[in-house]
Amino acid sequence: MKTEAKDLTLNNSLKLRSKALNYYEFNSNEQLNSFFKNSLDYEDLSIVGEGTNSIFPSVFHGTVLRSTNESITEALNSDSTIKVGAGCNWDHLVDECVNNKLFGLENLAGIPGSVGAAPIQNIGAYGKELSQFLTEVEVYDLKEKIFKTLSNEECKFGYRTSIFQLHKEFLITSVTIKLEKVFQPYMAYKDLENKKIDSSKEMVELIRTIRDDKLPDRESFPNVGSFFKNPVLSQNEYDSNEKLHKLTNVWREGVSIKLSAAELIELAGLKGIKINNVGVSLKHALVLTCTGIATQKDLVFMTNLIRERVKNDFDLDIKAEPNFL
Repeated sequence: MKTEAKDLTLNNSLKLRSKALNYYEFNSNEQLNSFFKNSLDYEDLSIVGEGTNSIFPSVFHGTVLRSTNESITEALNSDSTIKVGAGCNWDHLVDECVNNKLFGLENLAGIPGSVGAAPIQNIGAYGKELSQFLTEVEVYDLKEKIFKTLSNEECKFGYRTSIFQLHKEFLITSVTIKLEKVFQPYMAYKDLENKKIDSSKEMVELIRTIRDDKLPDRESFPNVGSFFKNPVLSQNEYDSNEKLHKLTNVWREGVSIKLSAAELIELAGLKGIKINNVGVSLKHALVLTCTGIATQKDLVFMTNLIRERVKNDFDLDIKAEPNFL
């Protein structure tokens, strides 16, 4: 299949005006190999999924690649390990696992996006992270033009981080996930405490309800969910910054201290602010929404404004979660 031009305005969650001059979809490793028969500079490539955690530019001048492989297959010699194509919708995968009595991903229900994008940010919610279940990631090395398999350890997972944020030459083609045959709900999270759950389907419904209640509707207020990472500090960093001591949402995680980026933004007086059709949601300060014609340039302006205000008020840097392409 040849590359072709494509309007991507409706293919990203923020509905930013965007188009690709050269767009290509592939459904298998064979198709990907065929595409790379002609030499290409990998730096001219952009890999996209469903656009739920990416900020699209007005124009992609290079080539845009997208996997349409939605396969979910059982791994050999295992009844609880599955291999999933990068193009599979993440929330669809959660439902498929529950329907087939494969458990563990319930707390990650409702997270938008494709499976191929999930390892990049090491998606997590309500006390669980993808890295707890992922065993392998298959990638195509755009530099060497060969397929590789990375172990969980080689992916260098951390809080919303992975090796894939630094190694842009790795195009994720599939992931392998090990799940459980017995449902054991994980309720040790503030929003889940004292909730009664009898089944994995009830757990998934509960998680989705909590998410929907917190976040603005994506159709009415296009957004990518949480836009900034919650800062994680050492005890010494927290103790030495008196500006942080007035915060009420402070959690201890091991030897680290986690703060609420939403609280920082709200206390900085930015909740509800709107510039050039990009605004900070009144429903949740961690969410940026687009309510009209907007571009990546407008998102960059708002992102920088928020970071500068939080830096001035709290002497603290906050980082954006989405990937600016």
